[in-house]
Formats: sequence, C-alpha cells, structure tokens
Amino acid sequence: MLDIVGCILGQHDPWLTLSALGVCVLGLVALFLLDDRSQECVEARRRNWIVSAALTGAVSIWCTHFLAMLAYRGPLPLGFDLPLTMVSVAAPCMAIWVALHHIRRRRGLLGCLAAGGVTTFGVSAMHLIGMSALIVPAQIRTCPRSSHGR
Repeated sequence: MLDIVGCILGQHDPWLTLSALGVCVLGLVALFLLDDRSQECVEARRRNWIVSAALTGAVSIWCTHFLAMLAYRGPLPLGFDLPLTMVSVAAPCMAIWVALHHIRRRRGLLGCLAAGGVTTFGVSAMHLIGMSALIVPAQIRTCPRSSHGR
C-alpha cells in the first residue's frame, strides 16, 4: 500500500492527478443524477437518459484513467496508440449501459452484485486495452524460472 502512495506522490504530476480526481467525482455525480432522472421519465425517454448516464459515467472513468496515465512521470517517455486508446473507451460505455439496464429489472442484492460485476469487468477491460495502447521504448523479457528456492 505504501508503494502505491509513494508512486502517486513521487512519480505523478500533482495537478494532473488532482484533475483526474475532480473529473472522476464530477462525472460519477453526473452519472447518478442522470440515472435518477431516467427513473422520473416515461419509458420512451428513459432509454435516452440511461444512454446519457452510461456515456457520462464511462467517459469520466476513462478520462480519469487517461489523466492519471498522462500524470505519470517515470524514467521512460510514454506514447499512445491513438486507435487503441479510442477503443478503450468503448468497454466501460457498454458495461455501464448493460449494468444500468440490468439493475432496472433486478433491484435486490443479486441485481446490484451483477451490475457491479459487469461494471468492474468493463472498467478492467478499459484498463487492459488502455495499457496495451502504451508505446514505451522498452522490451519486456521473461526470466526463466530457477529450480532453486521453490
């Protein structure tokens, strides 16, 4: 845990990190406000509000992640593959949209757990796709496992 805090404090630009936090908070507040609004509408308009809520939540999560990646000040320069970076925003959009639709039908504990699981899967996919879009002047090598010590 202290390694993570040390990395954030020592290797991230504080203003971009605070910006990422602000985007996250404002975007998720907007997500819940839009979702509440969808419950007050007739069915024909409800779908539009749910789409708006899903897009707002997903894009704010994506922006939070991307700002945090931009804030990182490591020893190697970082670049981003633009098409793959843009694809990474689709995963949380679809996942949150599915979760919001699912939670309408099943309001109990199992419905909430399922919606949370779907959202977690979408955000995890976004993270993995976004990290694979990194362009870093380095090579990843695996070391052969030693037969000692195990």
